[in-house]
Amino acid sequence: IFYSTHRLLHTDWFWTHIHYFHHQQTAPFAPCCIYAHPAEFVIANIPVVAGGPMLMRCHMSVWFTWCFLATFSTAVSHSGWHLPLIMGESEGHDYHHSSGHIDNLGVIGTLDIVFHTNKHYNKSWQRRVDKTYGVSADYPVDKILSRNRGDNYGEDLKSNVHVVSATVI
Repeated sequence: IFYSTHRLLHTDWFWTHIHYFHHQQTAPFAPCCIYAHPAEFVIANIPVVAGGPMLMRCHMSVWFTWCFLATFSTAVSHSGWHLPLIMGESEGHDYHHSSGHIDNLGVIGTLDIVFHTNKHYNKSWQRRVDKTYGVSADYPVDKILSRNRGDNYGEDLKSNVHVVSATVI
């Protein structure tokens, strides 16, 4: 559900009127994961977190566990830190916020591979360091140094955004 709603938010109208608000943070940090337009919460955030447990009629303990894990995963993906052993690391989503590209729309990257929405990221310096970082905490430092050198990082989002067709999977 997240991939589809996130891809919808990157279409022309939704980007201009709703989702751009969330992307004002080009170097995201954990609390900015909830920095979003109210309509984005209704369209994307609430259905992603509440949809599965409601549909499956889960026990309340399962619901709370799911909500905790979804919130934790979202915060980690916006943290800028590479945490070992956690799926959906922050490097790809960090690139997604900084570049304005229609890349890395999913959480762990599987649907990005299937629908080829990771091609710009795969060519970026962030992808190269993504492959080399294990338990090191140097990624945010390298990100800042690279930005200060002008390595094509954090360009103006409005002029660099690439949108997709309104067709949503």
